[in-house]
Amino acid sequence: MAVFNWKSTLRPLYRWQKRRRKDLLGKLQHHFLNRRVHVFGTGAPKTGTTTLANLLGRHLRARHEPGWRRYAKVILRSGTSYVDDPVSAHIFEHLDRHFFLEANISNLNHFFLPIISECFPDTKLILTVRAIVPWLDSMWAEQMAHPNPRLWDKIDRLRFDYPAATEAALAEAGVHWPLAGYLRYWANCIDRTLDLIPTENLLILRTESLDMAGARLARFLNIPEIELAQAPVRSRVRPDKVVLSNELERRYLESQIQEHCGQTIERLIRTHPHLQPESLPDLR
Repeated sequence: MAVFNWKSTLRPLYRWQKRRRKDLLGKLQHHFLNRRVHVFGTGAPKTGTTTLANLLGRHLRARHEPGWRRYAKVILRSGTSYVDDPVSAHIFEHLDRHFFLEANISNLNHFFLPIISECFPDTKLILTVRAIVPWLDSMWAEQMAHPNPRLWDKIDRLRFDYPAATEAALAEAGVHWPLAGYLRYWANCIDRTLDLIPTENLLILRTESLDMAGARLARFLNIPEIELAQAPVRSRVRPDKVVLSNELERRYLESQIQEHCGQTIERLIRTHPHLQPESLPDLR
């Protein structure tokens, strides 16, 4: 005789009630809470967006990748890395009201920069930038160690797909996209931000110095420095087990970086010279 399992039967109802409760709280919270600041944070994956969210979370209502599945579905419905259609803009504004965060930090925000610049013209934006070769090794190590679920894999296709063959060393290691695709995405994150976000509303931070960015963040957001400067902890830091860039011929790697990122690096250093101090490694 089969035993009736109440737990498995009621689980869908419990999940539905939980979603309804979250939706109701999202609709009500903006009636009771104030936004002291409103800032979006973005950057390529593995450039410190989690650390940035933890830093800001010491003083603001900040979250890393809130509701990422909802945002990812909007991006995939649009089918482009440049999301600017009216329907997506309406959904993005709705999600912003729903979460009602003071700091929304997510690498997915890069897809929505046209909407952010158009619908939130006075909102501040923080961009994290990491030196190219360490970023490549970190991205490849992450992708090899933790294969992307289906949804993220589709997002990565929009990020890294490029009409070129994947290098043999990368293909053998299980990397799906060519080096040029990663480099173009790195440059595009910076170029699009500089094109769309006014200088007075933009703060660009190097990943390598995020732990010391409390004072700069406090001045940019006009919030108390003391609460940001309390020993921030770098998130999800681990030594990368595979340095895949060593498997590529050095001259080839340098020539690809120069071809796809050279102009972007020159533009970035020209407009934001503080990003290349002598104490930090070269962006290349």
